[in-house]
Amino acid sequence: MKTTNRRLTRPAALLGAGLLTASLALTGCSGGDDVEAYCDTLSTAKEDIDALEAGDPGAFSTAFEAFETLSEEAPEEVADEWATMNEGVQQIEDAFADAGLELNELGDVMTGEIPEGVDMEKLEQLDTTLEELDSPEFNEASDAISEHAEQECDITLGE
Repeated sequence: MKTTNRRLTRPAALLGAGLLTASLALTGCSGGDDVEAYCDTLSTAKEDIDALEAGDPGAFSTAFEAFETLSEEAPEEVADEWATMNEGVQQIEDAFADAGLELNELGDVMTGEIPEGVDMEKLEQLDTTLEELDSPEFNEASDAISEHAEQECDITLGE
């Protein structure tokens, strides 16, 4: 991957506010029946999810992969909520791809290093996409997943 010394016209915080909003909402993902297996997977994924919530741009890729697994294993009580989370994850992944950016390049973007081939106009639209995820539906899904994790798995997300 080549990077250039181009800088964003707005500060590196271009995505920062949107990423923080999305990462706070992205505490969670759609449908299995074995709560024990789900809790085990959630326990393993907790570090990635917590890093995402802390705003670590490097956590997006691994956390999103964990969301897919959790979505498949989620018990019925939170299956719909995980589906909502996965819709948001897909929107983020699509927006990044549309801008010509991979999730693992986000750290570079946050420091102002823009990889070659990135569509700057679409990159600047990413913060809008991320802010759109701060919806009541998305936040309610996140809250329900967090509450379920605490009650059924004895796992506190976001610590």
